[in-house]
Amino acid sequence: MDSLPPPPPPPPYVYAASDSRPRQAREIELCSRASSTDWVYLAGLGAGVVGSIALDTAVFRPIGVQREKEKAEDYKARIDGDLSLPAGRTFGSGLVGLSVGALIGGFYLTLPKCDPSFAYGAPPEGSSRSVWPTALTLALASAAIAPLVVAIESAAPYGYVTQWEVSERVIHFVVPAFTGFAGALLPYLFPPKTWRAAREIERIRGGVSANGAFVGYQLTF
Repeated sequence: MDSLPPPPPPPPYVYAASDSRPRQAREIELCSRASSTDWVYLAGLGAGVVGSIALDTAVFRPIGVQREKEKAEDYKARIDGDLSLPAGRTFGSGLVGLSVGALIGGFYLTLPKCDPSFAYGAPPEGSSRSVWPTALTLALASAAIAPLVVAIESAAPYGYVTQWEVSERVIHFVVPAFTGFAGALLPYLFPPKTWRAAREIERIRGGVSANGAFVGYQLTF
């Protein structure tokens, strides 16, 4: 006896031009994830800033400092030509810049991106929005703020930095600008749940056919 043919798939969901609310079960589920701040992710970014500052203060910045009761000529002879000392101190400032950038860039991604009356994403009749203008703006802001944080936590122009060469002082505050820029983009590679859910809603709505009638995209993560 021949088996019955499988039932036809359900018809694709049809969007009206002004249909901005999450309608499908998958969209409603994703909207629920994206409707509240990801506090765990945000707390992790904050802990990263505190941890990097603590490491720089206790481990990296004191590398090669003048010891108590050490004469200036002995100190100069000890550190002269040892490039590992400024490299280690600069690594600490770069780490602080990276964590500050991640906090600035990730803070926006952790905020709510959906509510029951409006689903994040492009409208059915439009094209998908670009995330790069916001990402670039936050990255540039991080490049400006990260060196200021390093200057504050290193007590510049006082503290250990007075023992360094002028060239090292400059590099010490230039490196965090670059790492701050890069750090602000890291959360896009490892995004919080709010951003992941919002982007999937956008991809679902971006699967509209050429005539703008239906959606057939779904991604599970």
